[in-house]
Amino acid sequence: MWRQEPGAWDSLHGGADHTIDVSLIIGTRDRSQRLARFLESVRRLKFERRWEFIIVDNGSVDKTAALVEDFIAASSIPVAYVFEPRPGLGNAHNAGLRIARGEILAFTDDDCYPAPDFLCRIWSGFEDVTLGYITGRIMFHDSTDYPITINESTTSLTIPAHSFIPPGDVQGANMAFRASVLRDIDGFDPLFEPGSLFNSEDLDVAARASALGWRRDTVRKSLSAIITDGRNPTYALYCNRTTSATVQIE
Repeated sequence: MWRQEPGAWDSLHGGADHTIDVSLIIGTRDRSQRLARFLESVRRLKFERRWEFIIVDNGSVDKTAALVEDFIAASSIPVAYVFEPRPGLGNAHNAGLRIARGEILAFTDDDCYPAPDFLCRIWSGFEDVTLGYITGRIMFHDSTDYPITINESTTSLTIPAHSFIPPGDVQGANMAFRASVLRDIDGFDPLFEPGSLFNSEDLDVAARASALGWRRDTVRKSLSAIITDGRNPTYALYCNRTTSATVQIE
């Protein structure tokens, strides 16, 4: 694992208090070109509180490691790079969870462009101490992409604890949890990773948080994450075959 602790943060934010408010976590595997575009969007994030960025390399053999090394060298925020050889997004997320220092853990994907206020919106969403996790809007970057794995709703919604979580209602491209909640439920279950019979690790972790007694809020009043992956018909067919029981096709 590499971890960059830039001293510039301390001078800009008044001292060497190493408390982290938000950890932004992504998993990536052999998508260095898309990752490069994602990292450019991370550079544009605006957040006045302390945060860190955790990149979990899930066994890449392309130029991912070199790309991340260059990004870390130029970064003005704490960045950690973790190599997790066990395949699967659940394993990648759990590797990030193990080293995360943030009070709030935010997740998105390497084929997304987070809006500049992404972390601000997430932090403000947890002002209600009874909320254990939140989700947000997921929009197209390319309007010609296939309409799948998005959520364009602008309606805010709170789901009580111990509630049924509808399929497709929680998506890993835009979700955040209190770190204490994820650790109480032992993190993500790799059995529900993409490519499995039931691709629903995001839905599963939300359902377990709800069962534990945590409410969820959906913060959709701002554009929080924009999917940029090529959602073509072949991709849609793959999703439909492997996740039809758990993913809402819109």
